[in-house]
Amino acid sequence: MSRYWEEGFYSQPTTSELKRKSEASRVSAEKKGKRLEPVVIQGRKIAKSWWGRAWCDNLERYADYESRLSRGKRYVKTGAVIDLSITKGRIQAKVQGSRKTPYKVEIRISPLSEERCQEIIAACGRKVAVTGRSMENIMRVATELGYMKLPKNTVMDINKIKSMPLDKQVLMTTGSQGEEMSALYRMAFSQHRQIDVGPGDRVIISASAIPGNEKTIGRVINELFRKGVDVIYDRSDPLHVSGHACQEELKIIHALTRPRFFIPLHGEQKMLRRHMNLAMEMGMDRKNIVLPDIGSVIELTTKTIKIADAPAPSGSVLVDGSGVGDVGAVVLRDRKILAEDGMVVVIMNLQHGQLLSEPEIITRGFIYVKESGDLMKELQGIAMDAAESVTRKRGRDDGELRGVVKSAVSSYLFKTTKRSPMVIPVVTRL
Repeated sequence: MSRYWEEGFYSQPTTSELKRKSEASRVSAEKKGKRLEPVVIQGRKIAKSWWGRAWCDNLERYADYESRLSRGKRYVKTGAVIDLSITKGRIQAKVQGSRKTPYKVEIRISPLSEERCQEIIAACGRKVAVTGRSMENIMRVATELGYMKLPKNTVMDINKIKSMPLDKQVLMTTGSQGEEMSALYRMAFSQHRQIDVGPGDRVIISASAIPGNEKTIGRVINELFRKGVDVIYDRSDPLHVSGHACQEELKIIHALTRPRFFIPLHGEQKMLRRHMNLAMEMGMDRKNIVLPDIGSVIELTTKTIKIADAPAPSGSVLVDGSGVGDVGAVVLRDRKILAEDGMVVVIMNLQHGQLLSEPEIITRGFIYVKESGDLMKELQGIAMDAAESVTRKRGRDDGELRGVVKSAVSSYLFKTTKRSPMVIPVVTRL
């Protein structure tokens, strides 16, 4: 590692030093059987090594963090974010190797980009169909703007490709993170209107799980296996090269940009803290680094940076039917109670301040009434006693009556059933 960041200096690397490191990385990669591909941006070769890549990479002073905890560096990272010597070859092998058996191959790539789609189409050598809204939009826009050069008669309509032999089909789809409305999820759970999967199909997931999505991704993979699909995913056979920087690559960006202020963004707190510590190792002053939360307001001058005392309005905006943002915490709490424990309604008919009859009990989602006659009788008695304790005292309003009955019924139900359904007292005066 070069001295100018081993010691935390921000001195600019010399051209000769860059060339020497670039040549060393090339030799090291060749010894390991890896081939350094040129970085290609819109058809122009920019650099042939990770050192050269550092000069043309994204130099923003904000950073994202999916690979933040990864140490070291990657020797190959092309503009298509696919290691042509490893990942493309593996995908080719997985697609072409399936020709011995008439597989239909489905490939899910992430993150979506025109370069990745272009590489997949070039690697598979089959007729290709696209499904999934985001995938379709990216392919359409990239083709219209000239960023993608598709071989003639390669991409077909998804309804027409089904007439092709299985060993000539490749579907590119969305859903690598297990999203419930994605195309791959709908295929796995037999909800897709155009594509059915089963024995004789192979699904290649060229993506890594975003932290927190492991459970949903596992559900999709398990369901595909249950249908007899041959699933190839990251843990079983690495087919995905991360587009996120590792620690040594971040050091390169810090050394090249020499930021005055630094704001780690995007990721969990452990990742943000790790990147803050890395910036401090590179010589930055702690007072010039801020770790904002959602809603934080950052005050920035030419000499200082800090988080303001008053945050900005932030948080989730819930959409419920035609209403946007009108569902608050109280409504969500009530819905949770109804979903978990159900509801009990106590109806009391009063005339001249006295109960005309025993309270009527109605339940929904709590117990099966026909099999719980004894409990219903007990509830009626509890509600009756509570109501009479209030009605015997003149001048009491309906609000107090409802409160006493609700408290008595709720306490009894919790002691008896260890459940807390929503109790709704209703007072009717005749």
